[in-house]
Amino acid sequence: MNEVNQTLDSEDDQDRDDHRAHGQQQQQQTGRQLVPEDRHRSGQHGAAELYAKTWAFSWHYWRQHPGLVLGVLGLSFVMTAADILAPWVAGWIVDAVTVERSVETAMWAVAAYVGLMMVFNLSKHTTEQLWIRLAPKCMEQIVNDAFQRVQRFSADWHANSFSGAVVRKITRGKWGFDLYGDTLLWGVYPAAMILVGCTLMLLSQWWQVGLYVGVMGTIYVTVSILLATRWIGPANQKQVAQDSKISGLLADALGCNAVVKAFGSEDREQRRIAKAVRLWHLRARRSWGRAVGSGGFQGIMVICMMSGALSLAIWLWHTGAASTGDVVVIMSTIHVVNAYLRFVGQHAEHLQKSVNEMEDVIA
Repeated sequence: MNEVNQTLDSEDDQDRDDHRAHGQQQQQQTGRQLVPEDRHRSGQHGAAELYAKTWAFSWHYWRQHPGLVLGVLGLSFVMTAADILAPWVAGWIVDAVTVERSVETAMWAVAAYVGLMMVFNLSKHTTEQLWIRLAPKCMEQIVNDAFQRVQRFSADWHANSFSGAVVRKITRGKWGFDLYGDTLLWGVYPAAMILVGCTLMLLSQWWQVGLYVGVMGTIYVTVSILLATRWIGPANQKQVAQDSKISGLLADALGCNAVVKAFGSEDREQRRIAKAVRLWHLRARRSWGRAVGSGGFQGIMVICMMSGALSLAIWLWHTGAASTGDVVVIMSTIHVVNAYLRFVGQHAEHLQKSVNEMEDVIA
């Protein structure tokens, strides 16, 4: 692994030198910088500014369809609220069976639980129906706007740019927008609601458990985001940049194949492509390796959070502060929180990836 990192470090230094020389040459020819991706790869724009620009860019397209946006957010809220209330209804069922021993109460609790599940599934299905109308409309507008801008660039810009790389950036930006919206709607928004909602519900009944879950959940989310943005993100950004470079090299090498054959340069082109693909392989290996390592660490944090909360629940039951149904409520709530938070690291990685992929379209 050290050998891989040393190779990547030397290649990164060479890439920076090449980008700097290429940008200076283009600026001399046209009077402006023509490789915007080199500018943000160089780190002149901070991560916070890039995320702010990505949000502003996405909101520009979402706000053009206010009805669909409000419907999606409202129904997603209802869907998540049903998940927050489900553990409490499950505890009601257990208490009705073990404490009250009342068939009537138990059946009412079961009916409430079934009703919550119906609300959850209905709101989820309707949210999906609205989302599949909203997302394609925005993606269509993004491609049209990007093509309109690129088509109006100067002839010098087109002469000095890889057409294959430009095409790849536009299509990748479109799918990056789709991933960005999916991650916010189905990942970040519900996870934030679950953490806040479940913490408040637990605080209202057992402040010790609520405080523990709130603190541990906040630490888990913070660490997951930092790992994704500060450790995994930079490696993924370089991988994405290399992927664009490969697309440009392949498209232009094949498009100019007649010229390559005329000069007998097939072997030289083959070596050039092989070198670019090898560098992508090394960068992908480093990026994916960091993602796997981050996931393992997050798994340990989830185990610590669950074991601590369940231990508190057993202690409350032992001291008489909680019934059997209350223990079920706490246990079920922890499982709900875990079900949403276990993918927070993945959501952060997806956000980072989507921001990287949209970076060239936004610029």
